[in-house]
Amino acid sequence: MMTKVSFTGIGTGIVLSVVMYYPLYVILPVNYVVEWSSGSPALGIALSFLGVLLLLAGGLVTARVAKIGSRKQGALLGAMAGSIAGLILFFGLGAAAAGVVGSGNLLAHGPKPTSGEEQFLILLTESVLHTIVWTHQVFWGLLLGSATLGAIGGALTPLQAPDKSLGIIEPDSQLGCILANAALLTSGLSLWITVVILGLLPQAVANAANKVNYSTSIPPASILNWSAGTIMVIFLSVMLCTLLVIRAESTTTSRKRRLAAKVAAYAAAFFLVVIFGLFFLFARDYILNPIFIMGAILSVIMGVQILRIAIALRSQLRQTSLEAPPDDSTPGILQREYWRINFKRLILGVSTASFIPIFAGIVQSILNIVLIPVRMIVVLASYGYPGVDPNPVVDFTSRSLVNSLFVSQRQIAFGAFVITFVLITLLILVLLMIGWIVSRLREAAGSVK
Repeated sequence: MMTKVSFTGIGTGIVLSVVMYYPLYVILPVNYVVEWSSGSPALGIALSFLGVLLLLAGGLVTARVAKIGSRKQGALLGAMAGSIAGLILFFGLGAAAAGVVGSGNLLAHGPKPTSGEEQFLILLTESVLHTIVWTHQVFWGLLLGSATLGAIGGALTPLQAPDKSLGIIEPDSQLGCILANAALLTSGLSLWITVVILGLLPQAVANAANKVNYSTSIPPASILNWSAGTIMVIFLSVMLCTLLVIRAESTTTSRKRRLAAKVAAYAAAFFLVVIFGLFFLFARDYILNPIFIMGAILSVIMGVQILRIAIALRSQLRQTSLEAPPDDSTPGILQREYWRINFKRLILGVSTASFIPIFAGIVQSILNIVLIPVRMIVVLASYGYPGVDPNPVVDFTSRSLVNSLFVSQRQIAFGAFVITFVLITLLILVLLMIGWIVSRLREAAGSVK
């Protein structure tokens, strides 16, 4: 069922990106770039409305294909498909559009010297502030908006399973343990990297604004609040998913699966200690931030629950026989057989779980800043020099910057996913090969005896 949801979500996202190309790429930049080719605003609004209908239809199709047995199930599946579609739109067009809006004043000014230090610092600080905030706002807007529309479409789908048991959603808690631990590690590291990279930027922006006695339209603290806050929400969501899937696995009758759940629980607790240990070692200034304090409290609460499950499983497994019961034929996530059977799902799932926490706004924000404000600094700062041409000939224009932004955002995001996919595939193949060698060595040792 989850495979169907993924495919319908991906398909909806691709079609949605095609539909929203005109409003986001053709119409939006006209407001900030003088030399941008004009389009029809009415057509842009019509296509945006079509995008809304497409998300509703995507949720409806998802629930219909899954043959739901209740409105609640339809809404859940529709929301999942809608969120996938929203993420695809964000990576393909939304992030670049946010960068254009965030640097709108800078693009309107164009690649030419500013009138002086005051205008230079004002344009630069406002561009950096608005770019980071807008990128994260667009991320959440597309994610939550698409999920909501997909959920509405799924809830409106006619019920197709008179027997509710036919439409029950049965998530694979075994696969969930693997994906949750992968996402937990990457989201935690992404949170730490975000704080380290952007930790000094709010103060730098504030100092630049104070230098020319300028009050920014957005508080400089918004830089870290939006970027780190976004990753913290993702991290907490992953922690909750980790707790739920480990709890579900701990109640199974299979000894192999309970043993795997114990290992997954200890791994999650270890990741939690490592991630927060990095903050106390290298990012102590951030630990007093209210967002970090609240996130740390919730993380510790869930971490303690995970650790309690691990200890309980350890006690249960000690009391059982070392030999698995005859009917315990279901392979656990520690067995090579499970990885071989679920090879395709594991590759796609682990790749996605590793990719999204890293590219959930922070990478796009940095790209938006590097590709517009940073590239324009040299030209903007060339004020005050005798004989400087007020309209210098440079190797880029506002139009070319916007073009480069849309192309680069799309290429880097999807290129990074392909690289992640290939690396995860190689990693899983290596693990399968190691498991095969170990099993052969055990068989050889058994035959000798």
